[in-house]
Amino acid sequence: MKHSSLLGVLQSLLAKDTVSKQFVPIMLRHLVGDLESLGNQDTKHAAATLRMFKMCFMAASLLPKQNEMALVPRIPRLMVDSFPLAAKSAEPTHYYLLHRALFRAIGGHTALPGAP
Repeated sequence: MKHSSLLGVLQSLLAKDTVSKQFVPIMLRHLVGDLESLGNQDTKHAAATLRMFKMCFMAASLLPKQNEMALVPRIPRLMVDSFPLAAKSAEPTHYYLLHRALFRAIGGHTALPGAP
């Protein structure tokens, strides 16, 4: 969180097909496993978390053969669990931003990580 510029390194790794297919499942497992905390994170932490989700979605769009199968099993949890979590969280907007990023990625309109 102290060095958000390091997320650029992560983005470069996720764009490489040799690294991406092993790294995306690990990242998604961590991010989805920690989904409950998203709504209670401060703005800076949530922005970094959402950016990492966007990077995983971008990797699945950029390299679908390697990464789609890591994302597909996690979509139901992202969709179904986010609504009740948003209802009881301090900052429900974070979950809605996550849905927006996911829908954009599925629709093929993936924005660059960090972009609104």
